[in-house]
Amino acid sequence: MKKIFFVLSLCLFLVSTGFAGVRYNAKARTPLHYGYYEAMLQTDMYEVQFMSNDSWFHAKNFCMLRCANLCLENGYKSFNILFSETEIAKVHNFAVCMNIECFRDDSGKYKAEEIKTNLFKLFNIKEEAN
Repeated sequence: MKKIFFVLSLCLFLVSTGFAGVRYNAKARTPLHYGYYEAMLQTDMYEVQFMSNDSWFHAKNFCMLRCANLCLENGYKSFNILFSETEIAKVHNFAVCMNIECFRDDSGKYKAEEIKTNLFKLFNIKEEAN
């Protein structure tokens, strides 16, 4: 009986603390604000942020994934990171901010399609149908 009570308590705790895992999506308009956000700084420069409740590893990689997707969505093939910052706001809240410069050719250090493909595989993300 004690074992069942412990398992149920643990499950309730994990669900209530957001252990369900991190997701790659735009920031929701909720108090927790997990997900990505971007802003155009100039024609070919963007600020990209990702907030995770899971780990710095997820926040950093999902921020890179958003940078790659943002490039591809706007007709760019590669990008350079001009500035990167990591913040641990509270226990289990990780934020990564990157300012990137995008290029129409492969002259940037990071190839957008390659980053996207590798991170989709790593996190088992399926491409959404349009």
